[in-house]
Amino acid sequence: MKSRISNFVISLKMATMIRLIFVTNLIDAALTITWVNMGIAVEANPLMRFVLELGPWWFVGCKVSVILLACFILWNLRYLLAAKTVALLASLLYMGIVGVHVVGYMRTFCY
Repeated sequence: MKSRISNFVISLKMATMIRLIFVTNLIDAALTITWVNMGIAVEANPLMRFVLELGPWWFVGCKVSVILLACFILWNLRYLLAAKTVALLASLLYMGIVGVHVVGYMRTFCY
């Protein structure tokens, strides 16, 4: 018998979650570059920090390439519950990261 959670995850639209992952990843990249260039924050991921030091286009290219590969894999496995679960968790994670950027903006510029 399937649980309520698995029924919920099965009902989600994979294409929507993949779009959300991609768009929020781009927003995260743009806002990360902005914060780092302003000297307000540093990139938390050491590997991506190194790539960002190479230049912003390298950073964006690397982030987009990794996310495109992950989205491609998720799309090809879209009929599996595990793939939908991973896509849902990644969507929530990236929305949370964008939320952290918004809160940081508000604390920095609105108070």
